[in-house]
Formats: sequence, C-alpha cells, structure tokens
Amino acid sequence: MTKPISPELRRQLRNEEDELLLERVRIVIAIVLGSLPLYVVADFYVRPLIFWPLQLVKLVACGIVLLIWKATRQPQLRRHARVVALILVAAVCGTSAASANLTGESTSHAFLAVMATLFGSTLAPWGVLAQAVAVLIVAATVLWNVVSITGSLGGFLQYPAVIVCVTWGVSIYVAWLLEHNRLALAQENHERARAETEVREEAATSAALARVGAELIAAVSSPDLLSRLAQLTTEVLGCDCSWTVMRKAETGSFVVTARHGFSPEQEASIDLVVIPQAAIQAVLEQLESGEPMLVNPGDLAGSPVARLTEQYGVTRRMHVGLRRGGRLVG
Repeated sequence: MTKPISPELRRQLRNEEDELLLERVRIVIAIVLGSLPLYVVADFYVRPLIFWPLQLVKLVACGIVLLIWKATRQPQLRRHARVVALILVAAVCGTSAASANLTGESTSHAFLAVMATLFGSTLAPWGVLAQAVAVLIVAATVLWNVVSITGSLGGFLQYPAVIVCVTWGVSIYVAWLLEHNRLALAQENHERARAETEVREEAATSAALARVGAELIAAVSSPDLLSRLAQLTTEVLGCDCSWTVMRKAETGSFVVTARHGFSPEQEASIDLVVIPQAAIQAVLEQLESGEPMLVNPGDLAGSPVARLTEQYGVTRRMHVGLRRGGRLVG
C-alpha cells in the first residue's frame, strides 16, 4: 500500500512545479514573439487585403503575452502559476482563432489546438485539472472558429473532429499520468533522503560513542571497566574473544590489560604477553589512519602478531586503535 504524501511534501512539490511552469511559460512567450515577424511577412504576401486587421490582432496578442511575461517575474504571483499559464493559452488560442476567422480557414487553428494540448500535457507541470481547463479553452476557440466560418456545428460531425477530440482526451490522461508519476517520484526521493539522513545520524552517533569508548579505555585503568568493555565488544561484534593491549610508557611495549572469551589456561598465559612495538609496527601504521583494520586468514602470515593470535585459535581479527590526545596508545 502506498504511503500517503504529507502536506509538507505536497507544498514543496507544488512550489517546484510552479517555478518550472513559469519558466516554461516564458519559453512559450519567447517562441510566440519570435514567430510573429514570420506571420507578418506571410500576411503581407498571402493576405494583402486583410493585412492591417490581421496585424491588429497580432498587436493585441503581443501586448497580452508581454503582460503575462511581466506577471511571471512577480514573486507574489508564483503561487498562481497555473492561472497565468491558462491565461496565456487563452490569449494565444483566442487570437489565433480571431485571425483564422478573418482569413476564413480553420486548418491552421485546428493544428494549433492539437499541438497546444499535447505540448501542455507533456511539458507543463500543471496537473490534470489545469490540463482539462486548457482543453476546454482550446475547444471553445475551435468551436468559435468553426461556427464563424461555416455558420453551423456541422464541422464537428466529421472524422477530423473526432480525431481532435480523441487527442484532447489523451492529453488529459497523459497529464494525469505524469502528475501521478511526479508525486510518486517525489515521495520516493523524500523517503530516500530521510533514510540517508537517518543513516548519517546513526553513523555519527556510533562514531561518537566509539570515540567516547576509546577515550574511556585509554584514560581509565580500572580492571573492572576494561574487562566489562572487552565483554561488551565480544557481545556486540558477535566474535569469540576480545582483548585490549595498552602501550607502557616506560618501554613502549604493549601489554594485555583486559580480555574476554578465553579459557582460564589461555587467560593465565595471555596476561604474561609483552608485545614489542616493532612486532606490531605494520598494524600500528594501519591504525594511524583512524580506521579499523580487518585481518582475514592468510593476511600478514608469519608476522609476530599472526603467530601470537594463532596460538589462541584466532584466525580472523579486527584491530581498533585507542587514542589519547590524538596519540595512539593501544
């Protein structure tokens, strides 16, 4: 079952859609203004008798789209982006129908009606409701154009009209589908971002706790505390045994200060172990990076540490450095 989208996420998505929609509106305005000179030239050569009435219609269209462009730059109107976009649809289609009425033909306006609805459904992130309103606006201008030219609604009873109507219906479905997909994708991205945040927070908390534990081990010499920490390490990591070695300030060698998971005989012998720094120099250099060191069977084979751990039946081990004041002490 799909988790309901929170109101906060819906508001965020709506703001993003409004911003993108206004950007697309400005692109359409640029296309309209850029194409007007081409229509002026065509009117001059193809429709010389009605050239000036056609230019008056274009002048009205130019004025309206410039006002709409100015409206897209007003921050307080951003939440009305869908209304602004629909006004643009009405202005472009209305002036196109007026020009078609003057020229007495409807083919170009019908083509614009199909193109506008398809482009609106795929490129305008305004949802199914705005798309339905846009289709109604476009249909009204087509109806006006057909009635003005033919004087009746007979043109709507032909096959081309059926194709246009089907296209309008498909455009509404496409708008609904894209809106649904945007909501689902936004929900998925929101859940992923929240999960990543939780993982980062848990990792930061674990790292902080590990640092606190390391500092406690390095700073406190209580045998009970060190033994308890060795026991907890074994339980948390699910390993067979654990021991802590600390550097002796006098000699620089390392001695076992806590252990857990060994037999009584092993504990008696491991307490006597003294590890020279040179014997574990490779391990110390690795731990200087601050990251744990995982050693699998066969790694560092033949080294003093490998021979020592093998005596106690340890085949796979992990070393974690303990620091005091930034210096490695165990």
